[in-house]
Amino acid sequence: MTIKEFIRLSLLKPNKIWTILQNPLKKIKGIFFLLVLIISIPNFLRANEFIGKIAENIKVVEQKFPELSVKDGKLVADQQSGFLYRSDAFNVLFDPTGKSTDNDVSAESNQGIPT
Repeated sequence: MTIKEFIRLSLLKPNKIWTILQNPLKKIKGIFFLLVLIISIPNFLRANEFIGKIAENIKVVEQKFPELSVKDGKLVADQQSGFLYRSDAFNVLFDPTGKSTDNDVSAESNQGIPT
């Protein structure tokens, strides 16, 4: 297999790239791993961006979250009002009264999303 054929195969039929590993040429195997690395770069960048968003969201939730303490073996919040924080990465619901049910949270999360 020539390098031209290898590049054509990797661009047009990426699911067949594994067949190149059957070729004993060391040069081809090196090019194979280089192309796999190049193809993976966009996913690494997207993952890095997503992790950055998660870190920002955690800081916001950290600021909004009330102080908690343990009294009589129970977790107690200093403030009695809850909050719902929504972001692209995750949702956080804090309900110290315990009035929210799983169905309420599911309905709230799916609001505006067609099923």
